[in-house]
Amino acid sequence: MDLERGTARTFAGRRNALYPTPAPGELAWVEYNPDGTYWVVVQRDGQPERRFGTPRHAEIHGLAWDDVTLAYYVIVTDDAGMWLGRIDDEGVSPVTQGAYITLSNLRAGGGKLYYGSISSGRDEAHCYDLMARREYRITTSAFGSFSPAPWHDAADGGRVLLTTYDRRGYRVAAQRVADSVLIPVAPSKLPLNVVNPERKRWDVVNLDTVRFTGADSLRQCGTFRARRYRKVPNLVNVHSWMPVAFNPFDAVDEHNINLNLGVTLLSQNLLSNTEAYASYGWNRNEGSLFNLGVRYFGLGVHLDLDASYGGNQLFYSLVSYDPKTGDPIYQKRPSPDKYYSIGLSATLPLYFQRGYHTRQLSVSAGWNYSNGMVANLDKIEWDGGQITNIQRIGFREGLHKLSFGLGYSDQVRMAHRDFAPRWGYTLSTLYTFNPANVHFSDLISFFGQAYLPGLAAHNSLKVAATYQTSVGGYKFPAGYAPLSYKSTRLIPRGFSSADIVSNNYTAVSLDYQLPVWYPEGGIGSVLYFKRIRLNAGGDYAQFRRPAGKGMDWRRIWSVGGDIVFDINAFRQPASATSTFKLSVYHPSSGGVWWAAAVGLPF
Repeated sequence: MDLERGTARTFAGRRNALYPTPAPGELAWVEYNPDGTYWVVVQRDGQPERRFGTPRHAEIHGLAWDDVTLAYYVIVTDDAGMWLGRIDDEGVSPVTQGAYITLSNLRAGGGKLYYGSISSGRDEAHCYDLMARREYRITTSAFGSFSPAPWHDAADGGRVLLTTYDRRGYRVAAQRVADSVLIPVAPSKLPLNVVNPERKRWDVVNLDTVRFTGADSLRQCGTFRARRYRKVPNLVNVHSWMPVAFNPFDAVDEHNINLNLGVTLLSQNLLSNTEAYASYGWNRNEGSLFNLGVRYFGLGVHLDLDASYGGNQLFYSLVSYDPKTGDPIYQKRPSPDKYYSIGLSATLPLYFQRGYHTRQLSVSAGWNYSNGMVANLDKIEWDGGQITNIQRIGFREGLHKLSFGLGYSDQVRMAHRDFAPRWGYTLSTLYTFNPANVHFSDLISFFGQAYLPGLAAHNSLKVAATYQTSVGGYKFPAGYAPLSYKSTRLIPRGFSSADIVSNNYTAVSLDYQLPVWYPEGGIGSVLYFKRIRLNAGGDYAQFRRPAGKGMDWRRIWSVGGDIVFDINAFRQPASATSTFKLSVYHPSSGGVWWAAAVGLPF
């Protein structure tokens, strides 16, 4: 890295390289190969590379140059444990004996090797005197010290910079390395046990002492018969249930929890490649609702099945306007039947991950059928730009939806306290059509989203935009397509899909989110508040809609904010953090809109 410019550079053609170490007139690094072997490579200006082999079945965990002994040193891990070695013409020569003690962050200078070690039972800074051939502990910390490095610019020349930890977090400290503060360390195969409780011998057989031969296996066949694990009959394995009806897939993927009175059964097979749920629910408006969802990940292609029954049948009807009064005239609907639908989809995800970037390319296809009632446009009659038989057109039962999608995303790895990627973007496109009804318009939609860093650490700015429009199908004289699909991505908060028309629909959304408090407390074993953050958001959308005998533009917007609580409930581990979000937005039409949502950590 160029410290003056603050930019990082890479050497062209150098991959699988670790621990770059400068030395007078040369540069050294460690290379690893796919077969598990390591090499130490030294390159001097104007000379060919020198390559030093390392022991087979051993790993290299550090590289450093000492300016007194004029040699390179490494940390080696093999069956004997971890040990320090010196690079010479024969490869790696041991400096210390192997021990089952973690060594890390090797540095060198002034005839000494500096590194982290847990030989004392805690993470402490150590050094090895290459002249006296003795190991010493430099620090005695309450919570540990890490990454020692000689400080050549110190006034007395005898200090070490290191990272320590206290109740306020990590910090850089300087430590004197005078003989009076060095604590000799006796060679040992194991670290001191100052953290783990005393081990008690269990009254069980030590498998390392058991000898099991082929003859023993044959004798057991008569008592314990081997049974083949059959995948298809074992796809369903109901492991739990909940006394409410909801869709667990939506709860995890979309953070959308829609609860009804009822029961939900959850299933996951032993191979963890099939997930399923079945639910029965009831509410006053729709009555009984049955839902089923299955996901299969056993192939490269992810397969999804969903089915539902219950509720009110959907109608795709027409509306006309009285030429004298201008009042709307709606198509008469028959009594609705029970709604049902079934859908199948397949997604091929391709992951391209290297370093701190995660890239994903996904190709998807899906089909859905429902018993929706669609206006029969074959019977429509026009006179003077008006529909004359709107009450006699009738409906056709059955709605097919076939869709194809393509998406690509690239995101950088998040830091410990980040709640969104510092940099990242997502691009996707979707094409949807009805193969059984030529009067139904096709839908083309595009979506883009970008994550950008905020004004301070761990702040996030998210920008999203979408465009969708209907093409083909039956159109009124004014150009309006009465039968068309809609994409529900990026609808301004406070509005629903019923408020928009997929005719040149364009929408933009901005969200700025920042942490405001880290309570780090709560009710023991019940609820732990980890962080509270605020989000300020705004949405804008415009589209063309029918107006009289023509079309006009409608523009809608909303502004508001969210307060998000990062919580751990009922002894969830620290990594399994859930969220509870309260949202309040003011849309351009209607009153104040508010909502509550729960995000699960799975």
